[in-house]
Amino acid sequence: MNITVVEHNPNWKYEYLNEEYSIKEMLQKELVNIFHIGSTSIQNLKAKPIIDILLVVNDIRRLDNYSDQFEKLGYEVLVNIILCLNTLYTPSKLVTMIILSLIYKRTIP
Repeated sequence: MNITVVEHNPNWKYEYLNEEYSIKEMLQKELVNIFHIGSTSIQNLKAKPIIDILLVVNDIRRLDNYSDQFEKLGYEVLVNIILCLNTLYTPSKLVTMIILSLIYKRTIP
């Protein structure tokens, strides 16, 4: 897959906000915080057209309960490694934008 760097797109902010809203609605009490990270979050910076979303959750082990709901939002589970405390989701259909979510536990017990 070839990804090129493009001029900043002001719509990236709104695409992120749409994803943020959907994820907040889905995760509700499990979600501690959500952030737009990476180059698309920086105004006027050229970037790969990939919106990076970082989720902070109470307990990463409970995210498996949301896999079906993530799929309904267009994501698919790629990696689920509890040992590393991260799960990677990406849309199942690649268009001009890829939404990448890194989900990790905020503290290690």
